[in-house]
Amino acid sequence: MKKLGFVQLVLSVFILVSCGVKKNATDASSIGVSKLDYAYIDKFHEGLRFKQKGETTLAISSFEQCLKMKQTDDAVYFALSQLYEIDGDQTKALTSLEKASELDPTNQLYLQAYTYLNFEAGKYEDAIAGFERLIKIDGTNVEWLYGYAETLMKAGKYKKAIEALDETEKFVGSQPELVLQKFKLYLGMNKANKGIELMNEAIKAFPEEPVLIGTLVDYYFQVRQNDKAIEMLELLVKSDPNNGRAHIGLADIYRQLGKKDAYF
Repeated sequence: MKKLGFVQLVLSVFILVSCGVKKNATDASSIGVSKLDYAYIDKFHEGLRFKQKGETTLAISSFEQCLKMKQTDDAVYFALSQLYEIDGDQTKALTSLEKASELDPTNQLYLQAYTYLNFEAGKYEDAIAGFERLIKIDGTNVEWLYGYAETLMKAGKYKKAIEALDETEKFVGSQPELVLQKFKLYLGMNKANKGIELMNEAIKAFPEEPVLIGTLVDYYFQVRQNDKAIEMLELLVKSDPNNGRAHIGLADIYRQLGKKDAYF
């Protein structure tokens, strides 16, 4: 929605300029509008029309012709980045967004789009740099903080990712999803005890969240700590009595242990 709003704003500005040009066509030089400006505005409007109709190829052609006349309009590069992305050309989309940001380095929309597109393209170092710039602009933006943490995870920078999640928690409070992310990160750092401690605290804070217990059940079975796994599975059945999978799993364990009454 933000992207469309920006383009519409640009369109409004150009419409105002073009209306003024038409009213004073005989005295164009007095308002500094040349024949090149007329052609440029016409192509820009044409590109927007094609874009709104979903005619991507024609829209790209129109905006690319704009660039042949003028290479200093960030709005054109931004529009092209959107169209290239729709067309599946991430490389051109990134190049266009980078150019738009260079022309207007204060535009948060350009920087945000560039950062997220780098993330989608797997260019995590570039995405990290983008998120760091965004967070300097607004360190309270939860979406950016979480995106930063996720990118750090992808890049294998677990310690910094945990720090970013901790920062996120300052604004949204402790959340099961954030705890699960940090647990995985601690496992990746070979700090299982720290992760388990965090999970146990979260289970006490969120007793109605079976996913926390279920995650520990899976972990204990993976590391062959069956006694702890069974203990957690029994807790899971109590906290989530309608979890058929948990009941079946526990029943199978009781059967193997010869606990017939508990099994039935």
